[in-house]
Amino acid sequence: HQAVLLTSWQERVDAVELPKIIKKHTERFEKGGTNVEIFVEGRASGKQIIQELRRMRLPVREWLPKGPKGALGKVPRTHAATFPFESGCIWYIPSAETLQVIDQVSDFPNAPHDDLHDTVTMAMDIFRRRFLVQMPTDELDDDEYEEDILRRRAEKKRLENRRLYG
Repeated sequence: HQAVLLTSWQERVDAVELPKIIKKHTERFEKGGTNVEIFVEGRASGKQIIQELRRMRLPVREWLPKGPKGALGKVPRTHAATFPFESGCIWYIPSAETLQVIDQVSDFPNAPHDDLHDTVTMAMDIFRRRFLVQMPTDELDDDEYEEDILRRRAEKKRLENRRLYG
């Protein structure tokens, strides 16, 4: 399984405006037939944004990094996120937006901003935990293969039965 970075968006906005902007982006992707899930880091101002997105009935999930306390920093998350890139599992469509992501991730921790970097490490964590990106070294044994099939069926059924409102 591989992933493609299609575009990105980065802009400094007021926290009050952010849920409206997220809703606009969500509607754009849903209009294109994409199942959308919104992940927001559940710290600081993220808590309020999650509450507002839920109030707006958007498909939002709180995300927090997994692992022991010492492993929660950005540098360890960055190291963990590099494996899918190094193994050729992540592709991108060349554009100013995607190249901005690549530049910011490449310049970490010395980049003036790290918002796109944080989004990439969050996405890699979510993709890896959901087995959406698998590397050649991720070979499954027979039991894991059966569990993976059952998990995928359950996830597909969950998405098919997801109610948009309520």
